[in-house]
Amino acid sequence: MLMLNIDAEKLSDLLSQRGWSQQRLAEEISVNPSYVSLVVNQRRNPSSRFVSGVLRVFPSVRFEELFKVS
Repeated sequence: MLMLNIDAEKLSDLLSQRGWSQQRLAEEISVNPSYVSLVVNQRRNPSSRFVSGVLRVFPSVRFEELFKVS
């Protein structure tokens, strides 16, 4: 089974650049803040809603820069 993981360090850098918290990201992409934490800590696979939301709010970032398939 393929797993999709987020590069937590890259996401943290992106959030810092905007002065955003994980809570703010959750609000921007309409997901639960605890879900963001689970994805960042590799406890849940990111959903398509999560992936598309992150790519929408960070349009200069390519999928391959932020997500890894393993």
